Amino acid sequence: MPPSLPTTAPLPLEPRAWDSRHFGWQVGRITAAELSDAELANLLTAMRAGGFALVYWPTRADRVPAEKILAEFAGQLVDCKTTFSMTLPRVAAIASTSPTPEQQLTPGANFNQTIWAAGGLYYVKSYPQLFPCEDLYQLAVAAGQCSRFAVDANIPVDKFQELYKIWIERSVKGELANAVLAAYRADSAQPRGIVTISVKEAVGQIDLIAVAESERGRGLGQLLLTAAEQWMLGQSCHTASVVTQRHNLPACRLYEKHGFSLAKRENYYHFWPLQKMRSATISTARQRPTTTPLVSDLNLSGWSGQRVA
Repeated sequence: MPPSLPTTAPLPLEPRAWDSRHFGWQVGRITAAELSDAELANLLTAMRAGGFALVYWPTRADRVPAEKILAEFAGQLVDCKTTFSMTLPRVAAIASTSPTPEQQLTPGANFNQTIWAAGGLYYVKSYPQLFPCEDLYQLAVAAGQCSRFAVDANIPVDKFQELYKIWIERSVKGELANAVLAAYRADSAQPRGIVTISVKEAVGQIDLIAVAESERGRGLGQLLLTAAEQWMLGQSCHTASVVTQRHNLPACRLYEKHGFSLAKRENYYHFWPLQKMRSATISTARQRPTTTPLVSDLNLSGWSGQRVA
C-alpha cells in the first residue's frame, strides 16, 4: 500500500508501486510540472510526512528550484531529458532512389538481413530467443549508463543494473517492446549491438540502443537506426522518436547526424525527503559515469507490466 499523506486535499503526485517494490523504499512522482518554490516545498514536506524516500519531478528545461529546497530535500538535477523525432517519409524517399548497402533492408516485422558497415560485415536480425543472453544483458546495462538511475549516486549500482536487465527481459518477451533487433559480426554469434522498438499510435519509439565498446566507431549505431526505421516502415509508422540525455553528447550527435531533430527538453529532479533520517543502507559511493554510450532514457518509472512514458 502507498503511504498516507497528512492531507485530504488532492495532491499532484503519483505513488510509483513498481519502483517502490524494486528499490525497497517508497517512491513517488510529482505530476505538476509548473510549481512555485513555495508549492514545491509544501508538497515535498507532505511527501516526507507520508514516508516517500524518493520523489521524481519532471519540469521544464529552464526550471531550477531554490538552493534551500535542494538542500532541505536532498534534491539534484539528474537528467535533462532530450527527445528527438523524425518523420519517416524521408526514409521511404531514400529507399526509392539508389540505396547504399546500408539501406538495403526489407521493411517488415522480422529482420534477417545483411548490412555492410565500415568495419566489416554485420548481420542485423530480430533477436531469436525468449530470454536474453549474457551479451544482451551487458548491452542493456550499457544503454543505461547515462540515465538518471545511473547518475543518481543514491541508487545502488545493483538496483540500477537490475532495472535494465528486467527491461531487456521483458522486451524480448514482447511485453515492453514490439521488436528487438540485434547486430552480429559475420565471425561471431554474439550480439554486438541492439535496438528495441515500441509502437504507439503510428509512432515508433526507440527505447534502448547500444553498441558493444569493441565495435564503436564503425558505423554500427547508424546501421541500427536504419534497421529500426525500416522496421517501423513495415509497421506503417509515420514518425520515429528517441529519448536520451542532454549530457550524452555522442548519442545526441548520432541522432542529429541521422536526421532526427530536437523536439523537447525536460529537466528531471530527484528528491530524497527522508535522507536526513535514512540509515546508510543506500550506498552513495558511486560517481557520475564518465563514459557516454548510445542510450535511451529508461522511462520505466511506475511500470506495472506495461511500458510507461
